[in-house]
Amino acid sequence: MMHSDWAATFRRSWWQEDGLLLRCQRDMVGASWRRSQRRQLCRMHSIRHEGYRASTAMAIKTHRGPTMKSIQSHVVILGMAILLTGPSAAAAEVPIVPSGQSFECTPTHVWDGDGPIWCAEGPRIRLSGIAARELDGSCTPDHPCPNATAEDARAALVALLGVPTGVNQHGHILVSGPKLNCRSVGSAGGNRTSSWCFSPSTGDINCAMLNGGTVLKWDAYWKDHRC
Repeated sequence: MMHSDWAATFRRSWWQEDGLLLRCQRDMVGASWRRSQRRQLCRMHSIRHEGYRASTAMAIKTHRGPTMKSIQSHVVILGMAILLTGPSAAAAEVPIVPSGQSFECTPTHVWDGDGPIWCAEGPRIRLSGIAARELDGSCTPDHPCPNATAEDARAALVALLGVPTGVNQHGHILVSGPKLNCRSVGSAGGNRTSSWCFSPSTGDINCAMLNGGTVLKWDAYWKDHRC
């Protein structure tokens, strides 16, 4: 029996004992005849009631101890496993490349038309100066909103990076391609590094995406970048 069911059974019995005691005490009121017999009966119920409370509380406490301890141990172990292998730990370890610093990125998977691009080296790149639709087809308020679909923009980016090799459990497109040379513009929010990236195969990725028509220029971030 589960702990919660077991404890509930004890508590139901406890409440039944409460009812017997209260009913006994109620019957004492106005009952002058055989008062001594009723008083004795109530005393018996009272003793039984208090004893039942104490034994029930002790039983629940005794039963709960090892069960809850065991559950807590399993929760701690499971929590540690999630922290070590799950997205939360991974997100905490993603480096933000300082603005102005150049770095290399071997692309492994892509989310949408402007990133993030996951790098085998650690960073996650948000292509600077451009904006694509979100994968649900929406455009973020105050962002440029291209006519092209999110799927078309993502497919265009994957083609510039290399070749698609599959889809992971989170919906990212897995990609295999040459190493990119990137320059950071700093944080793009969260664990993303805003960057300009160059591929030895297809040239300036940001410019190629813009020229392909699946994204729009975001003037606030494009600034003086030249293709």
